[in-house]
This record gives sequence, C-alpha cells and structure tokens, in this order.
Amino acid sequence: MRHKLTIILVSLFLQSLAQFSPQAGLPGSNAIPANSPLFKAWVQNGWISPGYIDIGDTNFTIDQTNRAHFGEIQNIFGPADGKVVSLGDKGTVTIFLNPPIYDGPGYDFAVFENGFRSLNDSALAFLELAYVEVSSDGKNFFTFPAISLTQDTAQVGPFEMLDARKIYNLAGKYISGYGTPFDLSDLTGFKDNGLDLNNISFIRIRDVGGSINPMLASYDSHGHKINDPYPTPFLSSGFDLDAIGLINIKTTTVRVFPNPTDGQIFIQSKNKIKTLIINDLQGRTVFKKSMNVNFIKIDLSNLKSGLYFCIILGDNFRAVEEIILF
Repeated sequence: MRHKLTIILVSLFLQSLAQFSPQAGLPGSNAIPANSPLFKAWVQNGWISPGYIDIGDTNFTIDQTNRAHFGEIQNIFGPADGKVVSLGDKGTVTIFLNPPIYDGPGYDFAVFENGFRSLNDSALAFLELAYVEVSSDGKNFFTFPAISLTQDTAQVGPFEMLDARKIYNLAGKYISGYGTPFDLSDLTGFKDNGLDLNNISFIRIRDVGGSINPMLASYDSHGHKINDPYPTPFLSSGFDLDAIGLINIKTTTVRVFPNPTDGQIFIQSKNKIKTLIINDLQGRTVFKKSMNVNFIKIDLSNLKSGLYFCIILGDNFRAVEEIILF
C-alpha cells in the first residue's frame, strides 16, 4: 500500500511541473515557424481514415455520417497555410514520403495544427493533440514516445486551454503557424525491430481522442491519460492537420517509369538492385523478386488498379516509390 501511495504522490508531483518547451513565441520554445528556412520540402500526398465526430456517442451524426468530415486531404499538401483536414476522434492521416527522410542533425520534420492562443494567458492555448508514428516499410509503424502531464482527474472541456509546457512529442502542441518538431533519434530503440531511420517513407498522425474515460482514453508513454478538449462534436472534430514540413530529406538514385502505368514498369538504379518488393495499401506483399541488376522491367498487369508501393533494396540503400496502376 505504501509503494502504491508513493507512485501516486510522484505522479501528482510530476503533473504539477511545467518542464517542457513553452508555447510558440515564448522564450525557450522549440516551435518552428512555417516560414523557417529549415524546411526543404512539404508533404504532397497521403490518405485519411476519419475518426468519429464523438467517440463517446458513435450514433451521433452530422450530414448523415458519424465520422468527421471537415476539409479535404489536399489541404495538407504544401506549406502550412491554415487550411486543414480534421481527423475526428482517433482518426488517422498517413503520409507517403518520396524521397524519404532520415535521422539527420537536429529535428527531421515538424507537424502543423491550427490551435490558437488564450486571450488571457500567452502560455495557454486551445490545442488538439495527436500521436506521431513513422515507418520505413508501410507495414510496421513506430510511435514517438510522448508525455502529457496535464491533470487527468477532470475532463478538459470543448473550449478549454492547455499548457504546452506539460506536453512532449505530441503533434498539436503549438498554435497555428508553428510546427511541433520531431527528431527521429528518439526512435533509435526500434532499430532492432526493423525501423530504418535512414529511410523513413511514411508518417502517420493519429488523433488521441482526448477523453479521460478509461473506456475511451489514450495514454502517453508513462501510462498517463492524455487529456485534451473533449467532446468536440462538430464536423471538425479531433486533430486538424494543416501541413508537415520536412527537414532532412534523402536524395534518390532510383527512377521508376512510366508512372502511372497500365502494368508494365521499368526500374533503373545507380546502385545494384538486390530485392524488389511490391506492397498494396494494406501493406500486403503482392510481388517479390531477388536479383542483382541496375535495370529491370516488370509486369504488374495482373494486379487491380490502385496505389502500390515499390520497395527497392540493395546492399547499401533502400528506396520506396509510389506506383499508380490504372
């Protein structure tokens, strides 16, 4: 009993601390403005799996659907400009990166949301939060370790404010126009699980939901409930993704053409291709072949029309290319 009480007291003490980077514009903040020269490119393609308008009442609908449906996926392509797509409660957006990003000096990318600052306290803001996950193969995604020290005994209401100093490694920490930065070195521990930090080809943003109801809650890396504004039963429910700015981008030595294609494609590489894998959107392998060539022709006309990912492996390189079959 004494041990359990100690854990509770330590948890309460940690929640009282404000130990992480403060809100954008305040001294010590690591928020990156959208016009920063750090950004070498912005994401250009991806797809959304919208979550509920209200995960606590899945029968609640607007426009005859219980899923969030504010904004278009195209809104997130290009620089941050305030145009967003809403994920809904626990919805996701998956981004395909071509060329991939890598674990380079400093931060490697940043995620932009549309939060807004409190009129009464510059340290507080209306924030909607999301996990950030990455993958080098489109199958296995790894989540950045995140911390939320916001109290979890009282639900943060639909328009209540959060303190960025109590939030770490969750997208949406900063107000509109400022990106929350992420460093791939935080995921070094997953290298033995198949994550290639030098070839990150996918980023996934996953809304936390925000409810502290144990049946609905999401948790940080320390098992603490992530408390953010809930419920938000509107078309724009959940995390509102504006853009993702890319900092450390790999140069590519591979060419896949023609693309789109009716099935016949050619692959050319400066380095020897040792293995070629084609995966569908669900991450299922539909084609795999070993070889030792710089140039190859393959026929995928037996596959259904749609989007596929071509994974090209060599001794010292790995590339992922998007293929569209029509």
